[in-house]
Amino acid sequence: MSFISFIFSCLNPLPSNHVNLVNPVQNFCCLPRLSKWHGKRIFGGMARHITLVGMMGSGKSTVAPLVAARLKRDVIEVDALIEKQEKMPIGEIFIAKGEAYFRRAECNLIAQLLSRPPAVLSLGGGAFQWEPTRKLLLEHTVVFYLSASQEILCSRLQAETAKRPLLNTSGISLEETVRDLLERRGTYYGMAHYRVETDFHRPDDVAKSILMMREAYE
Repeated sequence: MSFISFIFSCLNPLPSNHVNLVNPVQNFCCLPRLSKWHGKRIFGGMARHITLVGMMGSGKSTVAPLVAARLKRDVIEVDALIEKQEKMPIGEIFIAKGEAYFRRAECNLIAQLLSRPPAVLSLGGGAFQWEPTRKLLLEHTVVFYLSASQEILCSRLQAETAKRPLLNTSGISLEETVRDLLERRGTYYGMAHYRVETDFHRPDDVAKSILMMREAYE
């Protein structure tokens, strides 16, 4: 697909609650939850933080610096900041203090970040499930869901299981874990302002699509 075709595909609106986890390539696009007019009224033309959400392996950490570089903004990896703040890896935080503690710390940190100049925020895969965090991001940032199919995610994650707390457990099936996470998180990811399919598109093209939609609707 040429980049021009890619851009036109991004302009095709889909139902706001649609999350195609079976064959997302059919509807590669940003998924507007707002009309252009409504989007401008809500965002008021003000610069907002850009938030990237999605599954591990969806490309958030790759795409975020590309978007940030074009906007001359900082890119902020929220998980990395939490690890620095807590002085331990994410997996150890979950074991020592529990997920509820981690999600509260994550939400509090994001609230602090929103008071700073607009940046590009890259979130961990489960952050958008936590309701206080989700409400905060939807109200104060422009949220893009980077979507990828189960097959693509598994192929990307195959060599990275040791780095992923949810996958770095003896006896865990990568395919079953990814499928289960997609099923549990899909509804929440579908609440993002926009959806961008990443399966068969270069990170640079995904970044260009995000920038185009951000400019059109912010």
